[in-house]
Amino acid sequence: MQVVSSLWNGEEWATEGGKAKINWTNAPFKAHFQGFSESGCHGDSPHICGSSIYWWNNGRYVGLSVSDRKSYENARVKCMNYVYCSDQTRFSVRPEECQWNQ
Repeated sequence: MQVVSSLWNGEEWATEGGKAKINWTNAPFKAHFQGFSESGCHGDSPHICGSSIYWWNNGRYVGLSVSDRKSYENARVKCMNYVYCSDQTRFSVRPEECQWNQ
């Protein structure tokens, strides 16, 4: 199994310009990495990042098995409380990267 993630602190923009501080002790998960290595591409070139030249866009990495999809949906329902791609109050035009959120 593979984990793909983006790690960032959105406190400055996601909480009214930092007015409401994030209480990180209430995070829904803890992540521990062991034997970690990373691969990536620059986010300013999403069309290139989706290219078949990258190993993660080929074969078994482009989708989830039925079992993995079920686990993913379970975690999403239990843990996700904000989806900025669905925030029409904040974004009158849907952010470009949200086209990949299917």
